[in-house]
Amino acid sequence: MKHFILFFLLAALFQPIQARAQELVLYFPFEGSGDTVDDKSGKNNHGKFDNGKAKRVASKDKPFGKAMEFEKARIIVKDSASLSGDMKAISFVLWVNKFTEPGGNGVLPRIISRASDKHELAMDSGHMARGNFALYAGGITGWNKGMPIKEKKWHHIAVTYDGKVFDMYLDGK
Repeated sequence: MKHFILFFLLAALFQPIQARAQELVLYFPFEGSGDTVDDKSGKNNHGKFDNGKAKRVASKDKPFGKAMEFEKARIIVKDSASLSGDMKAISFVLWVNKFTEPGGNGVLPRIISRASDKHELAMDSGHMARGNFALYAGGITGWNKGMPIKEKKWHHIAVTYDGKVFDMYLDGK
């Protein structure tokens, strides 16, 4: 059984160098209610829960807003012009608080998954290294072992791709 909380999810798409612009294409602060998740990037990449409901929970840290607790639920975002095509460069930034080890040997419960196995962020249940945050870059690197995530503690995770290399950061390191 996977059980983790995401504080907020932020995905930024960086345009090719010729455009010389940075563009936020998805931002889920997890405020609001109901079974939809509003994208605050201005790109209308709103999400909807499937596989059950995620639970909206208040952050125990006062300066922060709400968080989402996922057990089986996930957020589905329909493809859009801002999320489509080949990503020349991309960054994902999120806060994660893992409460229990995801269940099942060899399972990789996805946090972020893009159609056609493009980019996936997951918690590893023994596929490569149990308890690790893992990254899959379809057609680029395959699954990467990632880094260990301690339970019951908030972690800031950042993943960047510059068109050549993926870099992963845990709590700024």
